[in-house]
Amino acid sequence: MMSSRSGRRAVVAVICALLMFGGISGCARVTLDHPIPSVALPDVESKSARFGQVVDFASGVQVTATMPMPYVPLRPVDDGTYTTGVTKLVKFAVTFTNNTGQAQEVILGATATSAGINAPQFFDLALGSNQGSGIPGNVDPGGSFTWTIILSVTDQADVTFKAQFAMDPGDIYPTATFTMR
Repeated sequence: MMSSRSGRRAVVAVICALLMFGGISGCARVTLDHPIPSVALPDVESKSARFGQVVDFASGVQVTATMPMPYVPLRPVDDGTYTTGVTKLVKFAVTFTNNTGQAQEVILGATATSAGINAPQFFDLALGSNQGSGIPGNVDPGGSFTWTIILSVTDQADVTFKAQFAMDPGDIYPTATFTMR
């Protein structure tokens, strides 16, 4: 029989797999003490902003996403390290700031579109870790964590990025949607 903690890890693995195939995601170790939903995270508090703006949530969470900029991989695309055929990439940073008053273990689930078409994540292995969505571990009160996001896009001037954060303790699920227009 599966332990409660192992069961929660399995559920998070399934959620991450769903996010990965339905949008963008990167998944790692999970050590949550509270179960999280098995299919989709609920929108407890949703806000929209333009890239470059700060989104403040009642929970004390702040989220920012820098303006997406055209990106060229640090290694050539045709060296076999990356998916071939990628012609347009953008890179930006998403920063989660924890002003909740207690340490939070945070999971970033994210989806993106460009000109209304799914914009999958692109990983530049030369950049190292903390690319893409996933789990940074604990973010202390007053602390922050920044994810680097690189997307394969249809139109570099039309990007929408939806970031949803599962936080433990508290089962808080703030969602921030960033647009260029």
